[in-house]
Amino acid sequence: MHPTLDLKYAPSLFFSWRPDVAFKHACFISYCRPQHELLKGFVGQLKRALDAELESYLDEKVFIDDTDVGPGDKHAEVLARAICESVCMVVVWSPRYDRHPYCLREFEAMRLVEERRRLLLGPGRAHGRGFIISVIVRGADAVPERIKQQDTYCDFSTFTLAMPDIIRNPEYVNSVKAIAAKINSLYNLFQSSNLDPCVPCLDFRLPPPPPSAPYEPSFVNR
Repeated sequence: MHPTLDLKYAPSLFFSWRPDVAFKHACFISYCRPQHELLKGFVGQLKRALDAELESYLDEKVFIDDTDVGPGDKHAEVLARAICESVCMVVVWSPRYDRHPYCLREFEAMRLVEERRRLLLGPGRAHGRGFIISVIVRGADAVPERIKQQDTYCDFSTFTLAMPDIIRNPEYVNSVKAIAAKINSLYNLFQSSNLDPCVPCLDFRLPPPPPSAPYEPSFVNR
């Protein structure tokens, strides 16, 4: 005769389950829209490398607006919600980044999200936790302090199109692994805390451009 199993104990015997956090994206890549092959290649390679490395951790994918956002008047609202529903932001910084108001608006949006999340976590769990990851593609000798001071800072400034893809390049493999591990750590922080950081995302909006930002026509997205 086989022993019977009391089903009221079955869940604890098999696994300990937690519902997923409400994040929709592993990270939001903020970058200045490239016109030529170098930066196009870099951003595309970085996204593919991060998606590949993150696959072992998360189901969520990297968000990048040239593939994930369709045309229309709701562009800013879609980007704002995507930022809010991302685990963190990866800033692809070059000197052009600071000359484009849309990039500055995205950065400031994530800074506001970061402040909200730190308040939600409380001072103990939030200590030392940043939600902006800096990736330098050019201008490493002129990076502003707000980019340098992020707790995850990766220098990719030697990148050229003559190199192997980032996903296979020994020079960058450890940086990609560090970024993915940081994203997973932030995701797990909220999951283990049973906190939902995405509750206010439906109404979240991009902040206005900073007063010192140069003029751009309204039809220029990035």
